Amino acid sequence: MTADSTDMQNVGYFKAATIVEGFVDATIDALRTGVPVSRLPGQSVFASTHVHQVVDVRADQIAALEHARDQAERLAVRARALSLAEEMDEAESLDYAATARKARRDAAEARQKIAELRDMPTNVAPIGEFDALTDVWIPALARLRRSSGRVSQRDYLALKTVVRKYWQVRRDGVWYGRATIMVNTSDGVAELGPIEWPLGRGGKGTQALAVNMPRTRVLSRDSRKTVVARLVATGRIERDAALTACNAPFSELSAVLLHEICGDAYPAWVSDQWRDPTFVQWLVRVYTDPKWAWLGRGKYSELSSLRQHIVNYAAERGEFVLGEAAPDLYAFDLHTVVRLAHDAPAAAGARIRDWRSSIEPVEYTREFATRRYAPVACACGQPATVSTRVPEIPRDLLCACGRMPQGERFGAPATLRFPDEYQALRVPDAECLADVRAQNERRRVALTPMQLQLLSLDGLRSGASAKALRQELNERNGQERLDYGAGLSVALRRLQRQGYVTEDGARPAIWGLTDDGVEYLASR
Repeated sequence: MTADSTDMQNVGYFKAATIVEGFVDATIDALRTGVPVSRLPGQSVFASTHVHQVVDVRADQIAALEHARDQAERLAVRARALSLAEEMDEAESLDYAATARKARRDAAEARQKIAELRDMPTNVAPIGEFDALTDVWIPALARLRRSSGRVSQRDYLALKTVVRKYWQVRRDGVWYGRATIMVNTSDGVAELGPIEWPLGRGGKGTQALAVNMPRTRVLSRDSRKTVVARLVATGRIERDAALTACNAPFSELSAVLLHEICGDAYPAWVSDQWRDPTFVQWLVRVYTDPKWAWLGRGKYSELSSLRQHIVNYAAERGEFVLGEAAPDLYAFDLHTVVRLAHDAPAAAGARIRDWRSSIEPVEYTREFATRRYAPVACACGQPATVSTRVPEIPRDLLCACGRMPQGERFGAPATLRFPDEYQALRVPDAECLADVRAQNERRRVALTPMQLQLLSLDGLRSGASAKALRQELNERNGQERLDYGAGLSVALRRLQRQGYVTEDGARPAIWGLTDDGVEYLASR
């Protein structure tokens, strides 16, 4: 979120169940492979009636000593005052003076003990082995792993007991959860961690853009709810369109609509590029369209890391042969890249328009590997560099010069230029690559028996057609004419998407093991 609470911007969405499951799996892996550990002197664990609790004994001791110090200091002041009182006889004055001296000594001793406790290290590296008591955290982790996203109050208390700290960090566009675990030992309490696990990008819409985009700090701006209500009240714009505009990472977008639809004056922070008449008319045309149809629920944008990565690759290399570029594209298979060269129809019943092509076909051949592609060129002669889906860019591409390539297809005037802020819609390539690789890893789910059989075939090690692999399967299973039909093809395609096998793009295709496939077999 942004720094000030009056103008917050969501930068990610995460399901609690996803965080918990990732935490449990990461903890199990960390315990298997090794995790940093330190002892926490002065802390202890005890069992109450219902739950286990971690108690900071040293903090409690300091608090008790501070209370005793304060009492002793107050007693010393009162006793000294009474010893000097004129109405006291000599014997009583001596007694009060002795009491004051003793109280001052008690206060000094308390201060010294407090200083010693505070000077003690909070974390100490363990010396040698120690016994960990697993009556709290092992049952807690087990219950959480079996919870299937439903965490009871008892599970929550168990989690709260073992997790000392939890926070999130972001690297290359991916959010990571971090946590440290409290472990009861025979010598007190130990801290394991930090343990880290990936949480994902937190969404593929506006929040993924907002975290990379500097926002205009506008403390006096009306709330989104107020702006939406004012726009809708004019009768010229639908509520979903108004909400979409207000959820954009640009504060200027809603300001332009307020100026044109409600007659508000432009705020001083709206630049001349946003006030350009051609651009303003285009925005008004898009957002006041009576046939408005977009993502719904006010969602402003939709991202595709693979599309942006391929656009980046094409813009840098120019024309390329698909088979030669495949290792650098990190696509699941060649079919995926081929599909991105054509408009992708929206799903049945979907309100949103089709995805527009991200690259252009140059030379069509029967074999995927030998097909040639090129970047989508802008009228200025440069390739498009920004791939994103927002309402006002129906081509789903933008050039660095601010033009929308092939804008005439969508009725855009030739003089239309988008403000420089729209260049921030381009997600950095490092983040795109990290997301694509993470998607590849998530596809590597547990293999089916047929997939395992396929990976172990001799034909895959040397390269073979699907027909030859089917024949080897028949021979291995002792059946002469068993027809695996579509099941074999589906299994091969799934193994390809998971990165374990590859095809050469010829007809008929020759299938073989990838390095990851060889490594997977060696690990079994």
